[in-house]
Amino acid sequence: DQRWHGRGIRSEKFSLNDCADDAAAVLDALGIDKAFVAGYSMGGANAQVMWRRHPERVAGLILCSTASHWEGHLGERVFFRSLRVLNIGLFSIAANKVAHQGEKVIPADEVAMDGLRQWLLAELRTTSPWSIPVVMGELSRFDSTKWIGGVDVPTGVLVTGKDHTIPTDRQRSLGAAVPGTIVRESPGGHTSLIFDVKNWKPLFLELVDDVVAQAYDEAA
Repeated sequence: DQRWHGRGIRSEKFSLNDCADDAAAVLDALGIDKAFVAGYSMGGANAQVMWRRHPERVAGLILCSTASHWEGHLGERVFFRSLRVLNIGLFSIAANKVAHQGEKVIPADEVAMDGLRQWLLAELRTTSPWSIPVVMGELSRFDSTKWIGGVDVPTGVLVTGKDHTIPTDRQRSLGAAVPGTIVRESPGGHTSLIFDVKNWKPLFLELVDDVVAQAYDEAA
């Protein structure tokens, strides 16, 4: 339910900075001083940006199936730059399509009883495909390589070992860039959150516990 996703805000533009600020605003609304921030794929980029923009609100980071940058080899650079040019002409159409999709969203509690996988698939369907080129265009500009090494909170990275969307080596490099990072590796691909949840979920929960424990040990 981030901007341009699901039940999220329908804004005039999409940016990772706005998503990070929205998350900090949620903490404000709930009266939470600090939180352990977890993100999957694009959410991992959002989590990194949240630490960058609101470091005082982040107690720890759990970064899953994500990287410090999306645009790498020549094929990716050509793809993303072509996409950004395409978005110039399609942006207003995409914004209208995303808003229309949001009006049709089924309340989450109506599908939650169908099981975790069905719930996750239903959540994916709440986001209009028209948001994808806009979001991918923004992700292509994301690059935390110059500052991610300065992260000063306990951090965990969960790598998806057969990931062809975000190269596995790039995910491992993210773990190596942050001093003291706890790294775990799941055997599946980029859709492990849904289609390999039986293997992915225990590793994720273990990683969260380890990051939280490290934070409390450091505080003590």
